[in-house]
Amino acid sequence: MRELFKKAVILCLIVLLPLSLSGCYDYREPEDVSFVIAIGVDKGENMAYKITFQGMATSKIKSSEQGTEGHPVYNTAIEAADFQNAVDLANSFLADFLSFAQTKLIVFSEDVAKEGLEEPLFFFARNSEFSADAYVAISRGSAYDFLSSVQPILTQNPSKFYEMIFESNDEEYIPIINITEVYYDIMSGERQPVFPLVAVNNSKLNQETQDDKESKKEENAEGKSGQQSDQSESEPNEGKMQEASQSDQSDEQSSTEKSSESSENYLAGDLERVSENNAEILGMAILSREHSLAATATAAETKYYNMVNGDFDQLGFSLDQKTENGEAISVSLTGLGKPLYSIKMENDIPHITIGLSFLVDTIYLAETYHYAENRHTLENLLEEYLTKNITDFLYKTSQDYKSDIFGFFKLTKKQYWDYGQLDLDKWAEQYENAEFTVQVDVTHKRSGIMYDTSLGG
Repeated sequence: MRELFKKAVILCLIVLLPLSLSGCYDYREPEDVSFVIAIGVDKGENMAYKITFQGMATSKIKSSEQGTEGHPVYNTAIEAADFQNAVDLANSFLADFLSFAQTKLIVFSEDVAKEGLEEPLFFFARNSEFSADAYVAISRGSAYDFLSSVQPILTQNPSKFYEMIFESNDEEYIPIINITEVYYDIMSGERQPVFPLVAVNNSKLNQETQDDKESKKEENAEGKSGQQSDQSESEPNEGKMQEASQSDQSDEQSSTEKSSESSENYLAGDLERVSENNAEILGMAILSREHSLAATATAAETKYYNMVNGDFDQLGFSLDQKTENGEAISVSLTGLGKPLYSIKMENDIPHITIGLSFLVDTIYLAETYHYAENRHTLENLLEEYLTKNITDFLYKTSQDYKSDIFGFFKLTKKQYWDYGQLDLDKWAEQYENAEFTVQVDVTHKRSGIMYDTSLGG
Protein backbone atom coordinates (compact mmCIF):
# COMPACT_ATOMS: atom_id res chain seq x y z
CA MET A 1 0.00 0.00 0.00
CA ARG A 2 2.86 2.31 0.93
CA GLU A 3 4.57 1.45 -2.37
CA LEU A 4 1.41 2.34 -4.31
CA PHE A 5 1.16 5.67 -2.46
CA LYS A 6 4.76 6.56 -3.33
CA LYS A 7 4.14 5.78 -7.00
CA ALA A 8 1.03 7.97 -6.96
CA VAL A 9 2.99 10.88 -5.39
CA ILE A 10 5.83 10.53 -7.90
CA LEU A 11 3.34 10.43 -10.78
CA CYS A 12 1.67 13.61 -9.52
CA LEU A 13 5.05 15.35 -9.24
CA ILE A 14 5.94 14.33 -12.78
CA VAL A 15 2.66 15.78 -14.05
CA LEU A 16 2.83 19.01 -12.01
CA LEU A 17 6.54 19.77 -12.40
CA PRO A 18 6.38 20.81 -16.12
CA LEU A 19 3.47 23.10 -15.28
CA SER A 20 5.59 24.94 -12.71
CA LEU A 21 8.32 25.47 -15.30
CA SER A 22 6.01 27.10 -17.86
CA GLY A 23 5.87 30.86 -17.77
CA CYS A 24 6.41 34.03 -19.75
CA TYR A 25 10.08 34.44 -18.98
CA ASP A 26 10.55 36.62 -22.07
CA TYR A 27 7.25 38.47 -21.77
CA ARG A 28 7.28 42.17 -22.64
CA GLU A 29 4.57 44.75 -22.11
CA PRO A 30 3.00 46.01 -25.36
CA GLU A 31 4.05 49.58 -24.62
CA ASP A 32 7.67 48.43 -24.43
CA VAL A 33 7.64 46.84 -27.88
CA SER A 34 7.95 48.53 -31.27
CA PHE A 35 6.64 46.29 -34.04
CA VAL A 36 8.66 46.72 -37.22
CA ILE A 37 6.25 46.32 -40.14
CA ALA A 38 8.69 46.95 -43.01
CA ILE A 39 12.45 46.98 -43.59
CA GLY A 40 14.45 48.75 -46.28
CA VAL A 41 17.94 47.74 -47.41
CA ASP A 42 20.06 50.33 -49.27
CA LYS A 43 23.77 50.65 -49.97
CA GLY A 44 25.54 52.66 -47.29
CA GLU A 45 28.00 55.46 -47.90
CA ASN A 46 30.38 54.61 -45.05
CA MET A 47 29.21 51.11 -44.21
CA ALA A 48 28.01 48.18 -46.31
CA TYR A 49 24.28 48.80 -45.85
CA LYS A 50 21.78 51.44 -44.81
CA ILE A 51 18.96 49.65 -42.99
CA THR A 52 15.56 51.32 -42.59
CA PHE A 53 13.12 50.27 -39.87
CA GLN A 54 9.49 51.24 -40.38
CA GLY A 55 7.48 50.56 -37.26
CA MET A 56 4.40 51.43 -35.27
CA ALA A 57 5.02 53.12 -31.93
CA THR A 58 2.49 51.17 -29.88
CA SER A 59 3.08 53.34 -26.81
CA LYS A 60 1.58 56.32 -28.68
CA ILE A 61 -1.56 54.61 -29.90
CA LYS A 62 -4.55 56.25 -28.25
CA SER A 63 -7.95 54.70 -27.82
CA SER A 64 -11.27 56.46 -28.14
CA GLU A 65 -14.94 55.58 -28.29
CA GLN A 66 -14.55 54.76 -31.97
CA GLY A 67 -11.63 52.46 -31.24
CA THR A 68 -8.03 53.06 -32.18
CA GLU A 69 -7.44 56.72 -32.85
CA GLY A 70 -4.19 56.47 -34.78
CA HIS A 71 -1.23 54.31 -35.67
CA PRO A 72 1.90 56.49 -35.38
CA VAL A 73 4.61 55.29 -37.75
CA TYR A 74 8.29 56.04 -37.69
CA ASN A 75 11.06 55.49 -40.22
CA THR A 76 14.55 55.10 -38.80
CA ALA A 77 17.62 54.49 -40.97
CA ILE A 78 21.08 53.51 -39.82
CA GLU A 79 24.27 52.44 -41.59
CA ALA A 80 25.78 49.16 -40.45
CA ALA A 81 27.90 46.23 -41.57
CA ASP A 82 24.88 43.90 -41.68
CA PHE A 83 21.31 43.64 -40.43
CA GLN A 84 22.12 42.32 -36.95
CA ASN A 85 24.65 45.10 -36.49
CA ALA A 86 21.94 47.60 -37.45
CA VAL A 87 19.55 46.13 -34.87
CA ASP A 88 22.18 46.34 -32.12
CA LEU A 89 23.01 49.93 -33.01
CA ALA A 90 19.33 50.90 -33.21
CA ASN A 91 18.79 49.59 -29.67
CA SER A 92 21.31 52.17 -28.47
CA PHE A 93 18.98 55.08 -29.29
CA LEU A 94 15.52 53.46 -29.52
CA ALA A 95 13.99 52.83 -26.11
CA ASP A 96 11.46 50.24 -27.24
CA PHE A 97 12.37 46.65 -28.04
CA LEU A 98 12.32 45.97 -31.80
CA SER A 99 10.07 43.06 -32.70
CA PHE A 100 10.03 41.53 -36.19
CA ALA A 101 7.13 39.15 -35.58
CA GLN A 102 4.79 41.47 -37.53
CA THR A 103 7.17 42.41 -40.35
CA LYS A 104 5.19 42.31 -43.61
CA LEU A 105 7.64 43.61 -46.18
CA ILE A 106 11.39 43.69 -46.89
CA VAL A 107 12.44 46.12 -49.64
CA PHE A 108 15.83 45.98 -51.38
CA SER A 109 17.00 48.94 -53.44
CA GLU A 110 17.95 48.38 -57.08
CA ASP A 111 21.58 49.25 -56.25
CA VAL A 112 21.73 46.40 -53.73
CA ALA A 113 19.92 44.08 -56.15
CA LYS A 114 22.39 44.82 -58.97
CA GLU A 115 25.27 43.63 -56.79
CA GLY A 116 23.43 40.44 -55.82
CA LEU A 117 20.74 39.54 -53.29
CA GLU A 118 22.10 36.21 -52.13
CA GLU A 119 23.94 37.56 -49.07
CA PRO A 120 21.47 40.20 -47.77
CA LEU A 121 18.45 37.98 -48.46
CA PHE A 122 19.70 34.92 -46.62
CA PHE A 123 19.80 36.61 -43.25
CA PHE A 124 16.09 37.38 -43.34
CA ALA A 125 15.14 33.98 -44.77
CA ARG A 126 17.08 32.05 -42.11
CA ASN A 127 16.19 34.27 -39.16
CA SER A 128 13.52 32.76 -36.93
CA GLU A 129 12.33 36.22 -35.86
CA PHE A 130 10.80 36.79 -39.30
CA SER A 131 7.66 35.16 -40.57
CA ALA A 132 8.06 32.75 -43.45
CA ASP A 133 5.23 34.65 -45.18
CA ALA A 134 7.03 38.01 -45.17
CA TYR A 135 6.93 39.61 -48.61
CA VAL A 136 9.88 41.00 -50.53
CA ALA A 137 10.21 43.73 -53.16
CA ILE A 138 12.82 45.67 -55.13
CA SER A 139 12.59 49.44 -55.32
CA ARG A 140 13.51 51.74 -58.17
CA GLY A 141 15.64 54.20 -56.28
CA SER A 142 16.06 54.26 -52.53
CA ALA A 143 14.22 51.78 -50.31
CA TYR A 144 14.21 54.44 -47.58
CA ASP A 145 12.46 56.94 -49.89
CA PHE A 146 9.82 54.38 -50.80
CA LEU A 147 9.01 53.49 -47.19
CA SER A 148 8.91 57.18 -46.29
CA SER A 149 6.38 57.80 -49.08
CA VAL A 150 3.90 55.20 -47.80
CA GLN A 151 0.84 57.13 -46.64
CA PRO A 152 -2.22 54.85 -46.89
CA ILE A 153 -5.41 56.77 -47.60
CA LEU A 154 -8.14 54.20 -46.93
CA THR A 155 -6.52 52.76 -43.82
CA GLN A 156 -4.44 54.34 -41.06
CA ASN A 157 -2.52 51.14 -40.56
CA PRO A 158 0.39 50.64 -43.02
CA SER A 159 0.59 46.99 -41.97
CA LYS A 160 -2.94 46.47 -43.28
CA PHE A 161 -1.98 48.36 -46.43
CA TYR A 162 0.85 45.91 -47.13
CA GLU A 163 -1.43 42.94 -46.48
CA MET A 164 -4.07 44.21 -48.91
CA ILE A 165 -1.47 44.76 -51.66
CA PHE A 166 0.95 41.84 -51.32
CA GLU A 167 -1.45 39.14 -50.11
CA SER A 168 -4.32 39.68 -52.54
CA ASN A 169 -5.02 37.01 -55.15
CA ASP A 170 -6.79 39.68 -57.20
CA GLU A 171 -3.58 41.68 -57.59
CA GLU A 172 -2.77 41.41 -61.30
CA TYR A 173 0.06 43.91 -61.73
CA ILE A 174 2.60 42.39 -59.33
CA PRO A 175 3.81 38.83 -58.71
CA ILE A 176 2.63 37.28 -55.44
CA ILE A 177 5.73 35.78 -53.80
CA ASN A 178 7.13 35.60 -50.27
CA ILE A 179 10.62 35.33 -48.82
CA THR A 180 10.44 31.53 -48.40
CA GLU A 181 9.70 30.98 -52.11
CA VAL A 182 12.49 33.36 -53.14
CA TYR A 183 14.94 31.62 -50.81
CA TYR A 184 14.07 28.20 -52.25
CA ASP A 185 14.41 29.45 -55.84
CA ILE A 186 17.87 30.89 -55.16
CA MET A 187 19.09 27.85 -53.25
CA SER A 188 17.83 25.31 -55.79
CA GLY A 189 18.69 27.29 -58.90
CA GLU A 190 15.74 25.64 -60.66
CA ARG A 191 13.99 28.93 -61.15
CA GLN A 192 15.01 32.59 -61.22
CA PRO A 193 12.85 34.51 -58.75
CA VAL A 194 10.87 37.65 -59.48
CA PHE A 195 10.06 40.48 -57.08
CA PRO A 196 7.29 43.09 -57.02
CA LEU A 197 8.65 46.41 -58.24
CA VAL A 198 8.05 49.45 -56.02
CA ALA A 199 8.95 53.13 -56.31
CA VAL A 200 8.01 56.67 -55.35
CA ASN A 201 5.65 58.10 -57.96
CA ASN A 202 7.35 60.93 -59.86
CA SER A 203 4.95 61.34 -62.76
CA LYS A 204 4.50 64.72 -64.37
CA LEU A 205 0.81 64.84 -63.45
CA ASN A 206 1.52 64.14 -59.79
CA GLN A 207 4.38 66.65 -59.67
CA GLU A 208 2.26 69.40 -61.27
CA THR A 209 -0.48 68.83 -58.70
CA GLN A 210 2.01 69.12 -55.84
CA ASP A 211 3.47 72.29 -57.38
CA ASP A 212 -0.03 73.77 -57.66
CA LYS A 213 -0.69 73.06 -53.98
CA GLU A 214 2.57 74.74 -52.99
CA SER A 215 1.87 77.77 -55.19
CA LYS A 216 -1.60 78.16 -53.69
CA LYS A 217 -0.11 78.10 -50.22
CA GLU A 218 2.34 80.81 -51.21
CA GLU A 219 -0.45 82.93 -52.72
CA ASN A 220 -2.55 82.61 -49.59
CA ALA A 221 0.44 83.59 -47.50
CA GLU A 222 1.15 86.65 -49.64
CA GLY A 223 -2.43 87.89 -49.39
CA LYS A 224 -3.31 91.04 -51.22
CA SER A 225 0.26 91.69 -52.30
CA GLY A 226 0.07 88.67 -54.52
CA GLN A 227 -2.99 90.06 -56.30
CA GLN A 228 -1.42 93.41 -57.27
CA SER A 229 -0.10 93.75 -60.81
CA ASP A 230 0.78 96.59 -63.19
CA GLN A 231 1.19 97.00 -66.92
CA SER A 232 4.87 96.11 -66.84
CA GLU A 233 4.07 92.75 -65.29
CA SER A 234 1.23 91.93 -67.67
CA GLU A 235 3.47 91.73 -70.73
CA PRO A 236 5.77 89.00 -69.39
CA ASN A 237 2.72 87.22 -68.03
CA GLU A 238 1.22 87.19 -71.52
CA GLY A 239 4.46 85.71 -72.80
CA LYS A 240 4.30 83.05 -70.16
CA MET A 241 0.70 82.31 -71.11
CA GLN A 242 1.70 81.88 -74.74
CA GLU A 243 4.54 79.56 -73.71
CA ALA A 244 2.16 77.61 -71.51
CA SER A 245 -0.36 77.25 -74.36
CA GLN A 246 2.39 76.03 -76.67
CA SER A 247 3.53 73.50 -74.08
CA ASP A 248 -0.08 72.39 -73.61
CA GLN A 249 -0.41 71.85 -77.35
CA SER A 250 2.79 69.84 -77.42
CA ASP A 251 1.54 67.81 -74.47
CA GLU A 252 -1.71 67.15 -76.31
CA GLN A 253 0.20 66.02 -79.38
CA SER A 254 2.38 63.73 -77.31
CA SER A 255 -0.67 62.33 -75.53
CA THR A 256 -2.37 61.58 -78.86
CA GLU A 257 0.80 59.89 -80.03
CA LYS A 258 0.81 57.72 -76.93
CA SER A 259 -2.88 56.93 -77.12
CA SER A 260 -2.23 53.95 -79.36
CA GLU A 261 0.23 52.49 -76.89
CA SER A 262 -0.84 50.23 -74.08
CA SER A 263 -1.92 52.05 -70.95
CA GLU A 264 -0.26 49.28 -68.94
CA ASN A 265 3.29 49.73 -70.27
CA TYR A 266 4.37 51.40 -67.05
CA LEU A 267 6.95 50.63 -64.41
CA ALA A 268 6.51 51.52 -60.76
CA GLY A 269 6.99 55.27 -60.32
CA ASP A 270 5.93 56.21 -63.87
CA LEU A 271 2.15 55.85 -63.63
CA GLU A 272 0.39 59.10 -64.51
CA ARG A 273 -1.83 59.64 -61.50
CA VAL A 274 -2.50 61.95 -58.55
CA SER A 275 -2.74 60.65 -54.99
CA GLU A 276 -1.76 61.62 -51.48
CA ASN A 277 -0.01 58.26 -51.25
CA ASN A 278 3.09 58.52 -53.44
CA ALA A 279 4.12 54.90 -52.87
CA GLU A 280 3.63 52.86 -56.03
CA ILE A 281 3.70 49.07 -56.49
CA LEU A 282 3.60 48.10 -60.14
CA GLY A 283 5.46 45.64 -62.36
CA MET A 284 8.19 43.24 -61.34
CA ALA A 285 11.96 42.90 -61.05
CA ILE A 286 13.66 39.80 -62.52
CA LEU A 287 16.81 38.22 -61.14
CA SER A 288 19.51 36.61 -63.24
CA ARG A 289 21.11 33.21 -62.69
CA GLU A 290 23.77 35.03 -60.64
CA HIS A 291 21.00 36.29 -58.29
CA SER A 292 21.43 39.92 -59.33
CA LEU A 293 18.93 42.28 -60.95
CA ALA A 294 18.60 41.35 -64.64
CA ALA A 295 15.65 43.43 -65.82
CA THR A 296 12.39 45.09 -64.90
CA ALA A 297 9.05 44.15 -66.45
CA THR A 298 6.11 46.44 -67.07
CA ALA A 299 2.62 46.11 -65.61
CA ALA A 300 1.37 44.45 -68.81
CA GLU A 301 4.23 41.94 -68.84
CA THR A 302 3.57 41.17 -65.18
CA LYS A 303 -0.02 40.40 -66.07
CA TYR A 304 1.16 37.92 -68.71
CA TYR A 305 3.49 36.39 -66.10
CA ASN A 306 0.55 35.82 -63.76
CA MET A 307 -1.47 34.28 -66.61
CA VAL A 308 1.23 31.76 -67.51
CA ASN A 309 1.98 31.09 -63.85
CA GLY A 310 -1.71 30.65 -62.98
CA ASP A 311 -1.43 33.14 -60.11
CA PHE A 312 -4.69 35.03 -60.50
CA ASP A 313 -8.38 34.55 -59.82
CA GLN A 314 -9.78 37.25 -62.05
CA LEU A 315 -8.29 40.22 -63.86
CA GLY A 316 -9.42 43.07 -66.06
CA PHE A 317 -8.11 43.33 -69.57
CA SER A 318 -8.29 46.02 -72.25
CA LEU A 319 -7.26 45.46 -75.84
CA ASP A 320 -4.87 47.97 -77.35
CA GLN A 321 -6.50 47.44 -80.73
CA LYS A 322 -10.15 48.10 -81.53
CA THR A 323 -12.96 46.21 -83.19
CA GLU A 324 -13.83 46.47 -86.88
CA ASN A 325 -16.30 49.20 -85.95
CA GLY A 326 -13.55 51.23 -84.27
CA GLU A 327 -14.78 50.57 -80.72
CA ALA A 328 -12.59 49.72 -77.74
CA ILE A 329 -12.95 46.42 -75.88
CA SER A 330 -12.68 45.90 -72.14
CA VAL A 331 -13.22 42.47 -70.61
CA SER A 332 -12.74 40.48 -67.42
CA LEU A 333 -10.76 37.23 -67.61
CA THR A 334 -11.24 34.23 -65.36
CA GLY A 335 -8.86 31.29 -65.60
CA LEU A 336 -10.46 27.94 -66.33
CA GLY A 337 -8.17 25.63 -64.41
CA LYS A 338 -4.39 25.71 -64.11
CA PRO A 339 -2.19 26.29 -67.17
CA LEU A 340 -1.07 23.12 -68.96
CA TYR A 341 2.62 22.69 -69.76
CA SER A 342 4.25 20.28 -72.20
CA ILE A 343 8.04 20.22 -72.64
CA LYS A 344 10.01 18.09 -75.10
CA MET A 345 13.78 18.10 -75.60
CA GLU A 346 14.93 17.74 -79.22
CA ASN A 347 18.60 18.22 -80.10
CA ASP A 348 19.14 20.01 -76.77
CA ILE A 349 16.41 22.52 -77.62
CA PRO A 350 13.38 22.72 -75.28
CA HIS A 351 10.08 22.85 -77.13
CA ILE A 352 7.65 24.31 -74.61
CA THR A 353 3.90 24.27 -75.19
CA ILE A 354 1.58 26.19 -72.86
CA GLY A 355 -2.19 25.81 -72.86
CA LEU A 356 -4.34 28.56 -71.34
CA SER A 357 -8.13 28.63 -71.05
CA PHE A 358 -10.11 31.72 -70.09
CA LEU A 359 -13.72 32.60 -69.47
CA VAL A 360 -14.43 36.15 -70.63
CA ASP A 361 -17.01 38.56 -69.29
CA THR A 362 -17.58 41.73 -71.25
CA ILE A 363 -17.12 44.90 -69.21
CA TYR A 364 -17.34 47.38 -72.04
CA LEU A 365 -18.37 46.73 -75.60
CA ALA A 366 -20.13 49.10 -77.97
CA GLU A 367 -23.83 48.47 -78.54
CA THR A 368 -23.13 48.18 -82.26
CA TYR A 369 -21.00 45.13 -81.57
CA HIS A 370 -23.82 42.59 -81.30
CA TYR A 371 -23.36 39.42 -79.29
CA ALA A 372 -24.95 36.95 -81.68
CA GLU A 373 -23.17 38.24 -84.76
CA ASN A 374 -19.73 38.80 -83.32
CA ARG A 375 -19.37 36.39 -80.43
CA HIS A 376 -16.90 34.09 -82.18
CA THR A 377 -15.14 37.03 -83.80
CA LEU A 378 -14.55 38.52 -80.36
CA GLU A 379 -13.24 35.20 -79.03
CA ASN A 380 -10.84 34.89 -81.96
CA LEU A 381 -9.72 38.48 -81.51
CA LEU A 382 -8.87 37.87 -77.85
CA GLU A 383 -7.17 34.54 -78.59
CA GLU A 384 -4.94 36.09 -81.25
CA TYR A 385 -4.09 39.07 -79.09
CA LEU A 386 -3.20 37.03 -75.98
CA THR A 387 -1.30 34.41 -77.98
CA LYS A 388 0.92 37.01 -79.64
CA ASN A 389 1.68 39.05 -76.51
CA ILE A 390 2.27 36.08 -74.20
CA THR A 391 4.53 34.42 -76.79
CA ASP A 392 6.55 37.61 -77.21
CA PHE A 393 6.96 37.87 -73.44
CA LEU A 394 8.15 34.25 -73.17
CA TYR A 395 10.83 34.80 -75.80
CA LYS A 396 11.81 37.96 -73.96
CA THR A 397 12.45 36.00 -70.76
CA SER A 398 14.66 33.48 -72.55
CA GLN A 399 16.55 35.66 -75.04
CA ASP A 400 16.69 39.10 -73.40
CA TYR A 401 16.41 38.41 -69.67
CA LYS A 402 18.06 34.96 -69.90
CA SER A 403 16.05 33.94 -66.85
CA ASP A 404 13.83 30.89 -66.42
CA ILE A 405 11.28 32.70 -64.25
CA PHE A 406 8.60 30.03 -64.77
CA GLY A 407 10.69 27.10 -63.55
CA PHE A 408 10.58 25.12 -66.80
CA PHE A 409 13.80 23.37 -65.76
CA LYS A 410 12.03 21.81 -62.80
CA LEU A 411 9.27 20.51 -65.09
CA THR A 412 11.74 19.22 -67.67
CA LYS A 413 13.94 17.26 -65.29
CA LYS A 414 10.95 15.17 -64.19
CA GLN A 415 11.17 13.44 -67.57
CA TYR A 416 14.57 11.97 -66.67
CA TRP A 417 15.19 9.00 -64.39
CA ASP A 418 18.58 10.48 -63.64
CA TYR A 419 18.45 14.20 -62.89
CA GLY A 420 22.13 14.42 -63.75
CA GLN A 421 21.25 13.91 -67.42
CA LEU A 422 19.81 17.45 -67.46
CA ASP A 423 22.61 19.68 -66.21
CA LEU A 424 21.51 22.95 -64.60
CA ASP A 425 24.39 24.95 -66.10
CA LYS A 426 23.74 23.53 -69.55
CA TRP A 427 20.03 24.31 -69.21
CA ALA A 428 20.89 28.01 -69.05
CA GLU A 429 22.17 27.85 -72.63
CA GLN A 430 19.38 25.55 -73.76
CA TYR A 431 16.66 27.87 -72.43
CA GLU A 432 18.03 30.76 -74.49
CA ASN A 433 17.24 28.69 -77.60
CA ALA A 434 13.85 27.49 -76.39
CA GLU A 435 10.90 27.47 -78.76
CA PHE A 436 7.47 28.37 -77.40
CA THR A 437 3.99 27.47 -78.54
CA VAL A 438 1.11 29.20 -76.77
CA GLN A 439 -2.41 27.85 -77.17
CA VAL A 440 -5.13 30.16 -75.86
CA ASP A 441 -8.78 29.13 -75.68
CA VAL A 442 -11.29 31.89 -74.91
CA THR A 443 -14.96 31.30 -74.14
CA HIS A 444 -17.13 34.41 -74.15
CA LYS A 445 -19.68 34.26 -71.38
CA ARG A 446 -23.11 35.70 -72.06
CA SER A 447 -23.72 38.75 -69.86
CA GLY A 448 -27.48 38.68 -69.30
CA ILE A 449 -29.48 41.81 -70.18
CA MET A 450 -26.48 43.50 -71.75
CA TYR A 451 -27.19 41.41 -74.87
CA ASP A 452 -30.28 40.67 -76.90
CA THR A 453 -30.76 37.00 -75.99
CA SER A 454 -33.55 36.60 -78.55
CA LEU A 455 -30.85 36.67 -81.22
CA GLY A 456 -29.50 33.35 -79.96
CA GLY A 457 -25.87 32.43 -79.17
